[in-house]
Amino acid sequence: MNGNRVCWTGTNEVTTLLTSCNAANANYMPVYELTSLAVTTGGSRRMMQYEVAQNAFPTIPGAFVFDGSMPSLSAELGALSQ
Repeated sequence: MNGNRVCWTGTNEVTTLLTSCNAANANYMPVYELTSLAVTTGGSRRMMQYEVAQNAFPTIPGAFVFDGSMPSLSAELGALSQ
């Protein structure tokens, strides 16, 4: 390991020598590497690794957001009341 931390900018990964991603930039999120190892009773092994990071989503303007010129929820509400 070279001591660098991997940070997610929201569009790509960057590295920093600072103690945390937040110290590099308030909007940077740490990247974690998840590792899973499966071993069968016969001794076969399979390892998988995946990188994950929290992604910041834009503020939603309300509790429900409907796309389209005339969105409707009446069919779903009618099915729930029966």
